[in-house]
Amino acid sequence: MKTITFIIPSTLQSSYLSPLLDFLIEIWIGEIIVIDNSKWETQINVENYKYTVTILQKNTWGVSFAKNQGALHATSDYLYFLDDDIFPLDPPCWQKALHRLLSQENDFVCIWGNIHIPPYFLIPHLYQKYAYFYGEKHIWMYDHFTKQYFWWANQIFQRKTFLAYWGFPESFGHHADKRGQNEEIFLQECLLQNQYKLFFKSWLDVIHYGVKEFSEEEFITRLKAQGKADYLLDKQINPHRLRTRTLKYQISLFFQKFISLNFYDSIRYKAYLAH
Repeated sequence: MKTITFIIPSTLQSSYLSPLLDFLIEIWIGEIIVIDNSKWETQINVENYKYTVTILQKNTWGVSFAKNQGALHATSDYLYFLDDDIFPLDPPCWQKALHRLLSQENDFVCIWGNIHIPPYFLIPHLYQKYAYFYGEKHIWMYDHFTKQYFWWANQIFQRKTFLAYWGFPESFGHHADKRGQNEEIFLQECLLQNQYKLFFKSWLDVIHYGVKEFSEEEFITRLKAQGKADYLLDKQINPHRLRTRTLKYQISLFFQKFISLNFYDSIRYKAYLAH
């Protein structure tokens, strides 16, 4: 049976972190590493976990760098990157799915499970296309190899492959109060370009409890950040898509008065072309 390490980058401010840690300790499937990259005082009592959780404390790290440091401390076959504000949707089914995954002879380089938002939260209709900004993403209900990119918060990588590709690019992802994106997509694209397969695992679903409402200004800021991150990713590892997207976006914006171009798409396109 393969081994696994749970890696949780955190500011140790999330009220959801303790329930997640308590659950992982209770089922004890693998090692648990929490990386504290906070500038503030913690809200959880670190002493409660010092014998069962490895806590790395470096408050100057960006999220990608923090995840990579967690990977370097791990010794397992797989690295399970979890956000500190999630919890399994159905804990018994999640545990069984993970156990089956670790019991399989096949090696998977990248594995993912669906991410749900709490039932009490509704994403505004206009923003549904960008539901992943809220931490929600669904793909399938059955095990499946795919070339569709996975998103953050609930992702597993084979450790040896993750380290062979130097982990997440540290120029992407969050840095302190500055939001960043696409570090997971960057790594997945590198894997796909080298003929690796991405794998969706059913019943690894989690709920993203940290979801919050965005003002129009915050939402547009995220759109622009997404456009910039897409450009930087394409420029570094996919020049063909850079040319294709540049042409597509230029044509779409030029004819936007005559075609039904989504208002929010146009903002992202302009941000992409501006860089």
